[in-house]
Amino acid sequence: MSTPTAVALNRAARLLDTPPPAAVPGQLVVDGTAPAVPAGLADAFAAQTRAVGGGHRIWAAGSVSASGVGRFQHGGVSYTAARAAFALRTGRTPVGQVRPTCDMPHCCAPEHVDDRATRQRDRAALAAITGMTHRPPSCDHDQAVHGRHRADGRRYCDACNNRP
Repeated sequence: MSTPTAVALNRAARLLDTPPPAAVPGQLVVDGTAPAVPAGLADAFAAQTRAVGGGHRIWAAGSVSASGVGRFQHGGVSYTAARAAFALRTGRTPVGQVRPTCDMPHCCAPEHVDDRATRQRDRAALAAITGMTHRPPSCDHDQAVHGRHRADGRRYCDACNNRP
């Protein structure tokens, strides 16, 4: 008989070994492969960032948004520094917002950024290890039928809240 810790670790290992998320609608897929990183993106990214201590990279040149995020154009496509870093590290287009995983604001080191799908996978793995339940950020229920509003106006899914 296996221990609860061993079972939780096995579940976490399966979650961490899952393949990348399915293709995003509108993303070009040819022969089942994700689009490759555009040629020259690494050079354009490196020319506008600089390395700082601790393995971090910061935006050093080019335009910056109102919130301080570096932005640039390459091959007719607009990139933020974090999206470009994620694409360079993984070879795929990020799903959702890309954020640094380190404590340095606006860090754009490829090793320090993750997309929404990766963060959700990591949260599910952590929940499995600690024995907590992980509720995905959205559900598959029809919100026209199951959608409700709390007294303060926040939305919730009645079907998810009334699970056995």
